Amino acid sequence: MKNTFIRNLMILILVIISGAIYAQKKETITITGRVTVKDTGKPPLGVITVLEKGVAEHMVFGDVIGTNRHTFIQKDGTFKFTINKGGSIIITDKKHRYMPHGLRNLDKSQAVNVELRRIPNFEKSAYPPNELHKLESRFDVTKRVKISGRVTDKGGKGLTGVYITQSNVFNENEDMAFSTTNKNGEFSCKVLKGGHILIGAKGYELLELNASKDTVVNVKLKLVNPFK
Repeated sequence: MKNTFIRNLMILILVIISGAIYAQKKETITITGRVTVKDTGKPPLGVITVLEKGVAEHMVFGDVIGTNRHTFIQKDGTFKFTINKGGSIIITDKKHRYMPHGLRNLDKSQAVNVELRRIPNFEKSAYPPNELHKLESRFDVTKRVKISGRVTDKGGKGLTGVYITQSNVFNENEDMAFSTTNKNGEFSCKVLKGGHILIGAKGYELLELNASKDTVVNVKLKLVNPFK
């Protein structure tokens, strides 16, 4: 009887501890703020991603991040982002114009002001310093659209592991955010409205599309002849 009581008590304690740990993991905070360019006081140009380090919206192959959970800087430089308590964020455009900026171990909701530094030797970049690149001019950072569909080979067989990549949206390791097709060749993801989307896999042709609205995309990829 005594042993049963002790065992049940231990189980209850473990349940309480597990619940506390789970609740702690789920606790979130909200970070708001404004981002400007150092020495100008003006908002940065282009698509500036605010991402939560180590947290993925879409996970590929277990531990490889396909898309970090993220939001975008608005045209006036402001942003609002809810993250896990104790988390870290990175503000980046993959050094197209500005150096990445990180905020670590954020343990409470707060407002922050961030200054981005221009990258050195910017004249070597393909992105104009004071105007939008032609790809960027189509983006609407206030809206997301859904693209979904199926990717097959010329025989109609679903292709697994095909990348659906969001150009100009970047992860913490500075690669472009992406999703992949499942074992049946199917995919579904939300992307930046007006985003430049690339669909392709090693050994196959690369397809491009502009995500201006919710779209179902069913495509057949052709093998690439490496000897041409």
